[in-house]
Amino acid sequence: MKQLSSTRKKYTIFGLNVVSDFTLDELFPSDETGEIEIIHGTVPREIDDVLEKNELFQASRRELLLNIRGVAKYLITDGKTIVVEPYAGASYSAIKLYLLGTAFGSLLLLRGLLPIHGTAVMIDGNCVLVTGISGAGKSTLSLAFREKGHCLLTDDIAVLCIKEDSVWVQPSYPQQKIWRDSADSIGVSVDSLVQVSLTRGDKYFLPSRESFYRESAKLTAIYELKAEECHEVCIRQLQGSRKMSALLQHTYRAELLPYFGLEMAHFIQCADAANRTPVYQLIRPNKLFTTEQQISLIKAELIRISHDIVNN
Repeated sequence: MKQLSSTRKKYTIFGLNVVSDFTLDELFPSDETGEIEIIHGTVPREIDDVLEKNELFQASRRELLLNIRGVAKYLITDGKTIVVEPYAGASYSAIKLYLLGTAFGSLLLLRGLLPIHGTAVMIDGNCVLVTGISGAGKSTLSLAFREKGHCLLTDDIAVLCIKEDSVWVQPSYPQQKIWRDSADSIGVSVDSLVQVSLTRGDKYFLPSRESFYRESAKLTAIYELKAEECHEVCIRQLQGSRKMSALLQHTYRAELLPYFGLEMAHFIQCADAANRTPVYQLIRPNKLFTTEQQISLIKAELIRISHDIVNN
């Protein structure tokens, strides 16, 4: 298999140490013993004690078997191992795309962690998480922040954890997936970038090693980005159960939680994180370019949050 490592390599991602049969140049190397193994091997046709089975996946309380036709089969077990069985002739880029996406996201759930579908950036010392449905404009907004000199902390999957009575975000790896129209709107050329395979439309990998924040960061605020029929950008702070609902709705691969038996634990995690963090909806017009206004509103709100912390 092309791009297999002759010796197993060690990496770090989301605050976890990984040992891998596959070369994963996107990740930062690590000298630590791996808590997670990524193995090139053969997966079973069926898993034990299956609770759900279809053409795409089989799920049980402790395992998930993904079958991505033409790419690979992935067996995720106990949040500790991912066995990868590539299809003959599969693109290595595609294998990694699903490995670091759905397969690893499922592993995070099995480990009892809280992965949110969103992008986190560092803004003047504040960690901000931008979440929202596909097409809401997360890539455009986070790329605009990067173009203004702010650092990326994680893209697509943001792992939240509670420590010292605060919510923290774990760094992923220095790469961002962006749509061509997002790049065009910010003035970033995609001509020299590698295209993301097996996705609809023009999506590209944008490296960010020179503007990446490698440490875990205390979360200052969460912004749920929504596009609506309106004339200007507005921001509203969510309260009570609406804060928790935003996290529940945007949990990465939340549809798998019932099969893992983790619905209640996940509900408690989201409630705990929401109680410790201000959550906002950032509403933008769906047919206007308003990135600068979005940035101005977020920065103004961060100043207000900092002022409240100092005075409380």
